[in-house]
Amino acid sequence: MTPFHQPPGVGLGPEAERDLAIALLGPLSETGKVAPLSYSARALRLLEPAVSRDPEDWEAQEAKANAFWAQGRRGEALAVLQTVLARAPRREAALTRAGTLARDLNQRPSAIDYWRRAVEVNPWVAGYRAFLCELLAGEGAWEELRPHCEAWLRLDPASIDARQTWVKYLLRTGRKGEARSEFERVRALRPPNLSRLQAWFDEESK
Repeated sequence: MTPFHQPPGVGLGPEAERDLAIALLGPLSETGKVAPLSYSARALRLLEPAVSRDPEDWEAQEAKANAFWAQGRRGEALAVLQTVLARAPRREAALTRAGTLARDLNQRPSAIDYWRRAVEVNPWVAGYRAFLCELLAGEGAWEELRPHCEAWLRLDPASIDARQTWVKYLLRTGRKGEARSEFERVRALRPPNLSRLQAWFDEESK
């Protein structure tokens, strides 16, 4: 057993070091037990031998991308994920992280592609549809957006964001009467920001 006063990773075997690095950047950080930025440099040192031994250790590669992301090195994080997806194109975690990073880096066509693929891999996650709809709306791709927004509403019918996106789709495609009816459903849900939404709808429906 590693003495408690030793830094994480010291005295462990190669596989244990790999597993520790992944835990530091994944489950432990997600539960708030460690801060990803605090451990990212150490985790990277532990991960490098793992990915050198097995470049197709996708879990380790994704953890490496997380470490870069935690350090604000988003371009490098995305490059790692692109390497993963070139060989394992249906890795769900890699697709969603790449989609978020590409969006943050203003690589919108790439972001749309990653989120399309994420939806194809797992069509049951409302959040994936939400990200894709946001990007498609930004591009004015209303007809492509339609089935994804419909699916989003089926998956999360109480989502104000989904209903607002649907109202926006109806307005942009000239269906103002349907948009007014849909906005009444938004009002019926009594969102806390209803006054702001009402102002938005009044402006958009002019």
